[in-house]
Order: sequence, then C-alpha cells, then structure tokens
Amino acid sequence: MKAINNDCTTSKRTRPMASIKFSEDDQISPLKKVRRSRNNNIHNHQDLSDNDENFLNNRKSTTISKIKPKLITTINTSIQRKSNKLSSDFKPENIDCNCKRNNDIQEKFFIQCELCSRWLHGKCVGLTPRLAEKMNEFICENCAILTQRAKERLYCICQTPYDESKFYIGCDVCADWLHGSCVNITPEDAEKFEVYVCPRCSTEKKQEFLNKSITGETRKKLLNLIDQLLAHKMSWPFQKPVDVKDVPNYYKIIKDPMDLTTLKTKVLNNKFRTICDFIRDVNKIFNNCRQFNPIDSAFSQCANVVDNCFRQLLENLMIKDQNS
Repeated sequence: MKAINNDCTTSKRTRPMASIKFSEDDQISPLKKVRRSRNNNIHNHQDLSDNDENFLNNRKSTTISKIKPKLITTINTSIQRKSNKLSSDFKPENIDCNCKRNNDIQEKFFIQCELCSRWLHGKCVGLTPRLAEKMNEFICENCAILTQRAKERLYCICQTPYDESKFYIGCDVCADWLHGSCVNITPEDAEKFEVYVCPRCSTEKKQEFLNKSITGETRKKLLNLIDQLLAHKMSWPFQKPVDVKDVPNYYKIIKDPMDLTTLKTKVLNNKFRTICDFIRDVNKIFNNCRQFNPIDSAFSQCANVVDNCFRQLLENLMIKDQNS
C-alpha cells in the first residue's frame, strides 16, 4: 500500500494502528512518514460540509427493521456499508454465525458485525434487540481478537509496544515503525528522506526480491495474494473503488485512490514493473483509508488488520522465493 531504487518508493504512511494520530498542523501532508503525537485531530473531518457530517452521523445510527412474513428483527449497528442501505436488505443467505446454523431463521433476531459485516444470531452472542439498540457498534468475537492483536503489535528492531512519547520513522517496505534513536535518525533527518528503508529490509536478498521483475509465475503469485486479501472477511471496505454517491467528499481529500479490484486489474494488465511497485499501490489502499477516516473508526481498524495480513503474506512469498 531494497538496493532499492528511488523509483521503488512506497506511498508515505500515516500510522500503523488505530490508536495513533497525526501531529502538527492541518497542513501536514498525509504522505508524511514521521509518526507524531495523538493529541491533534486529522484535518479531514474539519473540512466536511454539514451534509457530509450528517452522512457520517447517519453511518453510525442504529437501525432496526422487520422483514415480512418471517418477522425477523435485524440490527446493523453502524456503517451502512457501500450503498448506505438499511438493514432491511438482510437476507437469510447472509447469515454466517459461529454456531454454523446458518439456515436457522427461527431465531427471529440477528445482528451484524461492524467490521466483517457477518450476520449472527442474537442469542449466540448474548444480545437482545433492546440491548443491541443501545449499542453504538457491535464487533464479533473473531474481529475483536484480530483488532486486539493489531493494537498489541510490537514495533522497531527492539520489539516493544508503541510509545506515543517517542519519535518513530516508518519503513516504506515492511511497514514497520522504528524508534529514531534505534536507527540513529532525528526528526529533522526524517523530513529529508524521499523513501526510508529499515536495516532489516536493506539485506541483499530482500532487495533482490523487491526489485524482481513481475513476469509469469511471479504474476500468478501476486494475483493469488490479492485473492486472499479479497477473501479476508474484513477487506470489504477495500474491494472496490469508493462510490462518490455514498461519500461525496472522498475524492476531494483522497487524490490517489486505490482498491483491491483495481490493483488486481493492474497486475493482470502488466502495469507493475517490479514487486516494489506493487507494494507501493497496496500501501495506498490502507493509507488512504487511515487518512480519510477517524483513527478509531471501524474502517481504520479494518485497514490495520488487513494491512497486517498483507505483510504476512508478502513475507511468506519472499521466503518461498528465496528457497526456490
């Protein structure tokens, strides 16, 4: 989203997890790599019109609907996804509860997970319609575990949790964040970097992999990687381009949009020269999401989880390539 050429730059990254905000003033480019304090708000939503604010508020409204003749109560606790449709679009075939009784619609009450968009039996998650009505959001147990893992991620070569009091710089290859003190880089030095590659990504083997031309078998492997991301239950916000009808101001803020379907089309049409070029566009997907949405939003949480999944898949791909 290397004996690395400057051509192989990845897009500058914002923050690695949902509890981190940008800094300084509202004029800071979203492409800056240097992570700052969480004390300041991202400028995106300060520029929203009243209509846009109403849209964002409506996304977080709890809606209840009844589907006749079965009188099934469904609750979608916040993001009216993609087309902003209400939960009256619920269909029995969309049930994907952990109990695996997906054909059981005698339950009468279902609730949708904020992150993975699955519908679950209310009884299976210990909720009644009255309790669900009072919730701002519902996150299923599986998604809660994934988001918690993202928050507990260890950073830097010293492998420690994020500390907002310290200065970090982001690697444009592996997406890790490193203490400036651990890599001997000051905030002033970081501002001068067009691209920063951490010590772990500067090895000869890793540079060789990242600068590898995308042909034949490599293209098939990248397409398979994209398919795995598309199949991820929390990748739904990134599967297709954002519809301007749903989010009118999106392209006023995001000038270089990217999504998984567009990414796959570019791979199929040989638009990437190297794996490094491919990584740069993947970085755009998650960075755009973090730039546009509040850092504690469900969208940003999805970005953190799917981004971590991508890094793991990419690492596995590199290991297999080196062993082949």
